[in-house]
Amino acid sequence: MIVTVTNFKGGSGKSLSSYFIAFSEQINANIYSNDPNGIYQNIFEKYKYVEDLNSIDLDKVSNSNNILFDLGGFADNVGKLLEKSDVIVVPTLSDVNSIKVCLDSVSEFLSYNKNIIVIETMYKTGSMLEEAIADNFPDEEIPVLKLRYAK
Repeated sequence: MIVTVTNFKGGSGKSLSSYFIAFSEQINANIYSNDPNGIYQNIFEKYKYVEDLNSIDLDKVSNSNNILFDLGGFADNVGKLLEKSDVIVVPTLSDVNSIKVCLDSVSEFLSYNKNIIVIETMYKTGSMLEEAIADNFPDEEIPVLKLRYAK
């Protein structure tokens, strides 16, 4: 299984979401990241920095293990990776700017893959994300998972 966690916006919770997904009992994946400042690569052996994601043989790697790609918002030329992914996870915050960038990201990713899940990190009551997703992509079924903000 190939899971790609990405969003054009930095600070949206990509690495934290990647960690929880990859290390879940059901997935137990190796993580590849194109972010040289990734927060987990010096802590976990399963977390690897790869400067050129296109250098990875996706067929070979995915046949042997579950893999998760934690892409920085600056990822370029990842269309092949998005196409081969079993699911694309798009974490986002609830503020207006984050929602706008999330919508831009989802719009771009849909041209490669329809299997998209949005995770609203630090969800607060009154967020407009779910409504914005439904309004902007009426022909798509894009689930929005809400991770409640805790003090």
